[in-house]
Amino acid sequence: MADCAQPRLALGVDVGGTGVRAALVDAGGRLRSPVHQFDPQAHQDKDTILANLARGMAAVLQAAPQGVVGVGMGIPGPFDYAQGISLMQNVAKYDALYGVNLQAELRGRLGLPEGMPMRFLNDAAAFALGEWQFGAARGFRRVMAITLGTGCGSAFLVDGQVQSAVPGAGENGYVYNLPYRTGRVDDYISRRGILTLWQERQGEAPELPHGLDVAELAAAADGGCPACQKLFQVWGEMFVEALAGPIERFQPDCLLLGGSIAKSLHLFAEPILVGLSRLAPNGKLRRGADLEDAGVKGAAFAVFQG
Repeated sequence: MADCAQPRLALGVDVGGTGVRAALVDAGGRLRSPVHQFDPQAHQDKDTILANLARGMAAVLQAAPQGVVGVGMGIPGPFDYAQGISLMQNVAKYDALYGVNLQAELRGRLGLPEGMPMRFLNDAAAFALGEWQFGAARGFRRVMAITLGTGCGSAFLVDGQVQSAVPGAGENGYVYNLPYRTGRVDDYISRRGILTLWQERQGEAPELPHGLDVAELAAAADGGCPACQKLFQVWGEMFVEALAGPIERFQPDCLLLGGSIAKSLHLFAEPILVGLSRLAPNGKLRRGADLEDAGVKGAAFAVFQG
């Protein structure tokens, strides 16, 4: 007789500053519902943000009439992940949630049972776990994950366990606040870092319009613009320079890159590979296999991981 048992499902939620992605995920990392993307209006007041989060999550839960075994949320910091309390303040997103217990608020708004697990983890850690369990980092023991976008996110895994104390990295394995040049890593290894570098170099390509964003600069590089190609090569060298400490001390066997800028990895992979061969000779460079939804899968996996 065929086994008609329903798969165990978790709700995975990947919270970003401008968009939230949520879906039902089974223990094998398969999406069991369409990915629901919505705007949390992160710059609004507390009740508006909470209502938007609850409404978006409820829309996905409706696709699981048999219910879920738990909820996992990947969310940027600062955040008390153990208690589910937001500590974001003066970061131009979710400021109104400072000190709010998201676990209690969302549990109440969604009508979740008291005993149902709700796991909160850093969004970079959710990406890393999703790729370690189901994607490009599968089979690696020591994973150093860097997410490249508006800022520089990071997570370090050993055998699938997120590490909070990492030699060469900052508190909780965060690299964004490490000192670099005249500022910190986040100022350089990020969207604004590339754009600042381009402001210094755009005179080398006077034919290009002003105000180009990273994706447009990458497209120009792919189209053969030598100045844009050089831009990403130089930025790749800065990546290695800025993160040499944690790379050398952690000795990853996988340096995993995610975030929107990782879509253009082919433009800056060469200097990273050169640096990796020097700093962590056994390390392999990988781009996330699912840049869109690894965070959703990793947040759900945190529920199954317990």
